[in-house]
Amino acid sequence: MKTELAKWNDVFAQTDKIAIATSVNNMPNVRVVNFIHDERRPGVLYFSSDQTNAKVAEIRSNPQIALTTIPSVGNGHIRSRNAVVKKSRYSMEELQHLFVAKIPGYGEAVAAIGEDLVVLEIQMVEATLTTGFGEPVRLTFPLDSEELSSAL
Repeated sequence: MKTELAKWNDVFAQTDKIAIATSVNNMPNVRVVNFIHDERRPGVLYFSSDQTNAKVAEIRSNPQIALTTIPSVGNGHIRSRNAVVKKSRYSMEELQHLFVAKIPGYGEAVAAIGEDLVVLEIQMVEATLTTGFGEPVRLTFPLDSEELSSAL
């Protein structure tokens, strides 16, 4: 029988998109972004954006987000209502090979946006893993206060 962490990684392996919800001045805003994850860092996801994009400005204003994976196969998904976004300690140069391997055509996006592309890191405090019709599993992750202090 698979562990919760193995099921967690399976869900992330089956999709390359998440929907993130930001909120500024009590006005929610949802958008779909491509992402990658590192199995060695459960609870952490990475996505990139043009740093001049409104999404980045909203995250600077309020780094608390909610998210859900968008299943591409089956119904398994992960969602979190308790996550924080910050500028990643990793550069696009360091993570580009992972983005390109997971997301078709991503290399062209990197070339087009260039220096304005910033890597953002999502740290989930807790998340719910749903893999079928059974009871969802609640997972919690330790927060690294030093990591969360990094400003956008």
